[in-house]
Parts: sequence; structure tokens; C-alpha cells
Amino acid sequence: MPTIIRYAGFGLVLLFLAACVPVTPTSPPTGPRLTYEVGGCREVVPPEQYREWEGVDIQVEDGQVHIVDHLPYVCCADIEVVMRVEGQTIKLVERNVGDVCRCMCPYRVEMHVTDLAAGTYIVQVWGVEDERTGPTELRGEKTIIINR
Repeated sequence: MPTIIRYAGFGLVLLFLAACVPVTPTSPPTGPRLTYEVGGCREVVPPEQYREWEGVDIQVEDGQVHIVDHLPYVCCADIEVVMRVEGQTIKLVERNVGDVCRCMCPYRVEMHVTDLAAGTYIVQVWGVEDERTGPTELRGEKTIIINR
């Protein structure tokens, strides 16, 4: 019995010592971060005005990149945006992960890129990536400068 108590006591000491070892938290990944919101079929834009309405606007404010894409696309789509960084080029690719149908809808895709280091970047918006509807096209591009 004393041997069991001795081992149990030794185990408790080891457990206590392990709990006292400082743990260094891992830092979150650094680099550009993308957030976006897709508003679908809420805009009231007649189809005959899509060409005038559509387009990409890229602006820098307070070290952040704000992008708005007025995108006419199939109404049953589920659009998501992925970011690919290649050197000083930031590619924002709009992808349809939903269905394809015959009706059209005006989407407003708002994107925000934050946590960029100071420097000069080329921001590109590509859309819409979907093998069922044809090749992805460059919808907008702008060279920007981030000052810190």
C-alpha cells in the first residue's frame, strides 16, 4: 500500500510540474486578410442597364483596400471570394459554388483586404470562376500604395 501512495504522490508532483511549465502562445498568421459580403438580387437594376451599372471600384482608405464589384451574373449562383497573393499581386477571385440557370441578377460584391504591409501592390478582381459558364475574366485591376 505505501508503494501505491508513493507512486500516486509522485504522479501528482509530475502533474503539478507539467502544469507550471509556461506555454508560449502561437501568434496568428500574418499577412493580408480578406473579408467579403455578397448581396444578391437585392439591387433593382433593369437588365438593359447592366452594362452601365456593372464595374469594379478599388479604393484605399486608412491602409485598407475596399473593393466593390457590381456583377451581373446568373441568379441561382452562390458566390464566394478567394484571395491569392503572388508576390506584390493580390488576386481576388469570385467563384460560383452554386447552381447555373438562365436568369440574370445584379450582385454587389464588397471585399475588404486588411493587414497589408507598406508597399505597392497590384489588386486584381477576377470573376466568375465556374467551369460551366466559361473562362474567368479580369474584371478590374488597380495599382495601389499602402503607407504605414
